[in-house]
Amino acid sequence: MKKTLLSLVTICCFCAAPAQESLIPFQTHEAIITNVSSNGSYAVGSTQGIGYFINAKTGKLSVFEETGVIYDIRAVADCGIAAGSYAPNNSAQMPCYVTEGDGFVPLPTPEGISGTCYGVPEDGSFIAGNVSISGIDNNGERFSYYQPVIWYRNESGDYDMYEELPFDKIGFDNRLTQGAWLLGVSGDGLTIYGRLIDASGTIYFPVMWKRASAQTRDWTYKELCSDFCFNKDEIAPEWPQYVPKEPDVTEYYTAEELEAFNEALAAYNDSVEHAGFTIPEEERWPWPTYNPNQHKTDFFNTDTPDGADRKNRYAEDYNKFLSDGQAYNDSIMLYYDRLGKYLIGENVFHILEMNLSNNGKYMVTTTETKPVIINPETEEVTVLEGVDGLFPTAVLDDGTVFLGQPAYMPPLDRVPYVHKNGAVMDFGDWVREHSEKAYNELMENFPDGHFGVIYSNNPEGLTFGGFNQKNEYGNLGWIMNLSAYDDLTTGITENEIADDVEVSFNSGEGTIDIAGTDKADVRIYSVNGVCVYNAAGVSGHVSVASLARGTYVVEVKSGNSLLRKKVMIM
Repeated sequence: MKKTLLSLVTICCFCAAPAQESLIPFQTHEAIITNVSSNGSYAVGSTQGIGYFINAKTGKLSVFEETGVIYDIRAVADCGIAAGSYAPNNSAQMPCYVTEGDGFVPLPTPEGISGTCYGVPEDGSFIAGNVSISGIDNNGERFSYYQPVIWYRNESGDYDMYEELPFDKIGFDNRLTQGAWLLGVSGDGLTIYGRLIDASGTIYFPVMWKRASAQTRDWTYKELCSDFCFNKDEIAPEWPQYVPKEPDVTEYYTAEELEAFNEALAAYNDSVEHAGFTIPEEERWPWPTYNPNQHKTDFFNTDTPDGADRKNRYAEDYNKFLSDGQAYNDSIMLYYDRLGKYLIGENVFHILEMNLSNNGKYMVTTTETKPVIINPETEEVTVLEGVDGLFPTAVLDDGTVFLGQPAYMPPLDRVPYVHKNGAVMDFGDWVREHSEKAYNELMENFPDGHFGVIYSNNPEGLTFGGFNQKNEYGNLGWIMNLSAYDDLTTGITENEIADDVEVSFNSGEGTIDIAGTDKADVRIYSVNGVCVYNAAGVSGHVSVASLARGTYVVEVKSGNSLLRKKVMIM
């Protein structure tokens, strides 16, 4: 595939040491930052058609800006591949991946298909996004919906034509939905998450796609939390499937009758045109009193039995249309009556953004009024109290949630918060718990504590970044890596080395056996650091029959205990 570099401006601007291999603790840029890779090496963002790509290892900022072109970057992986889109000359969005060296590279799509990319796993093995599908159904009605898709990377390093992800196109009310909208991808590439949008565009549902390993392309789809949204004791509303269609009188006329009707209709239209109020009064015709569309039966020749029969058939069909139309309208009223009882108003999701913890245990989003945290396995929904008016921007593996403050008009000067262990705290206090030096550096740059909106994809929150708007309306983006501070408190998640857990390969069963713990979180990594297996609540053993022979690193986490061990699969 031809790689295209689009209007790239490179800027080096950060409050730190020059380009180097060691970690840069803190850096600032004149940029919007809305996504930071898990390892903290890259950050991206976009606003008002301008795209920003930052190599946090060197402090290099790449700005994509061109008159008439809209650049959008949504996510970036540890490998430095980002997901987004661009719209050349204000045309439809083209799905793209983005790198520091190649800029925006369009992904293959069929002609006439537009879309955007929202997620990429740590290794960049695929790009996930959404495309818009539209057409005409068998009844001649126009339809359109959002289709989530995946572009898999091939052996040459390019991405093939996308494959569609499955989802239920018919919603809870038996109507065609507006589609599923993919919002993110887990770092290991085994989970994709997003939202389903009902036909009205006002009711959202959290959804997930999962696969068993990185070697398969078989995804299972699941809608979450219907019990939270719906009162299942009430009757589910169902949209009427039969839409009455008014009979076309011209199909009942003979050629002579149709000619007479058309002549009368043309004369009527001509009279209406000359009777308009914009015509001078002395030239204006009187408004016509006879409208052929209101007297269609007048044009049947009832002097013949055939003409009388056709007139009667049309009248019968038209009366049936009126009767069916009344029944249809009654069905619509019944639908909305039942919908009002079926929906639990305060629990209706309003999903604009969504985040998933690295271990897959926590998902955060919002209802119409409050941030919520979801357990994807049990579908239990917990409303976060004391955070009214805030929205979640990240969730860590221990359930800690970063929260942002909306700003409805410039300057977008905002204060972030953290929800941890059921309580709300200032983001600065959370940073201070882990590094006094990191906290001091933040306060030096933001003396009022207004750090902006904070984003993180790191399981423990070691790397994060965000942006705020200065008083002169300039954007100030920043990135912090807590691992670079020598006073970082060891073990943010307070993990201890497990000495009572054993891991071994069972060649007879084709499994990795785990002894000494129940319901552990297990990850398996290839030697190049790619996560090939990730599961929670594992007991006893893990099937690895689908993995190629070789050496792997097995990580077992149970409570505060952590074990990593190299295992040879033969």
